Order: sequence, then structure tokens, then C-alpha cells
Amino acid sequence: MNRPYKIFYFNIVEIALALAVIGIGIAGIMTLFPVALNASRDSVGDNNAPLVAEEMLTYIEARANAETDVGWTGSGIIGQLPITKPNNSPTAVNEVPFDAAHNINGTNIYMVNNSLYGILLTSTNAGGQEVTDFSAIIRVWKQQIPAGSLYIEGNMVPSAALGYQYGADVFVEVSWPSEKPYGQREKRVYMLELFNPNLS
Repeated sequence: MNRPYKIFYFNIVEIALALAVIGIGIAGIMTLFPVALNASRDSVGDNNAPLVAEEMLTYIEARANAETDVGWTGSGIIGQLPITKPNNSPTAVNEVPFDAAHNINGTNIYMVNNSLYGILLTSTNAGGQEVTDFSAIIRVWKQQIPAGSLYIEGNMVPSAALGYQYGADVFVEVSWPSEKPYGQREKRVYMLELFNPNLS
């Protein structure tokens, strides 16, 4: 003899509890997405910043060595660099126009003046559209080579005689992304000690 089965349905309380548990789980997972996106963005910046700094410093070194300002104290790129980091405004956004008028010979470098540059790295997506991978603002300045670190023909150059005609410590600050105000950007500073090859 078959016993009749009694069908039990979920009641509204059980459904509400199940939805609450699912909702808490989804909310927990969703909180991980911004963390992952920020980590991915930071990693792209940390990978690109030293490459950008190297490109910028190589450009400055090449220009300094090729110019007629052999003493590095006049109108050449080293002579025109400021001796302190250029001023910035905490509200400044996109300080460098990324357009053809400011582009340097088809490179990734865009120039406003001798101390303010921008770098724009782009790629083409699957749909054939150009997308921005990394955009950064670069501030450049110089300092004198520290006393006691420069020798010419085995003789240390005295601190009183040091000047930019011998060389310079060139500093590059990379801040990104450019579309954020300066105070909210990630920043890294790099330095290259350049010696004047034209000095006889």
C-alpha cells in the first residue's frame, strides 16, 4: 500500500533568509572588484613609470650632448632646466596637452616647456580603436653634482668651482594618471647623473 506523499513548500521566511545569505555573499564578492582593479592599475603604473623615466632621461641626455651649448649653462636643455622641482597646483588636471602641436617628433613625449612634459602610451584594441594604456605628467629639474664626487684627470674639482658646465644631476618625477589632480596621482622620482662630454 502506497503512502501518500505530503509536499512541503518553502515559506516566505525561508525564501527571505536564502536571499539574504545570497545577497551577503554577492556583496562580499563585489567588494573585491575595486581592490583588484586598483591593484591592476597600480601594477601597470609601477611597470611603466621606470620605462617612462628612462625614455625621458635618454631624450634629455641625447639633446644635451647634441646641442651647441657645450657649457650646459646657456640656452640648451640643461641650461634651461630649473634648479628646483617645478611648482604644481593640487587641482591641476591634464597639465600637458596630448596633441600633435606638443608632440616631439612622433615619439610618446609631449612637451609644454623645458621642465614639464607628458608621456602617452596607447595601443589598439580588438575593435581597431586606439586606447590609452598609460598617461603621465613628467616634471624635470636639475641640481649640481655634489662636491667631492667629481674628478678631472685625477684631481678633485673643489666645491667652489663646481657648476653645470661639468655636469648635472637631472631629476624626473613621473606622476600618473594625468587625468587626476596632481595631489591624487601616484608619483615616482628618478635621477640620472650626467657629465658633460663636451668639456675639454
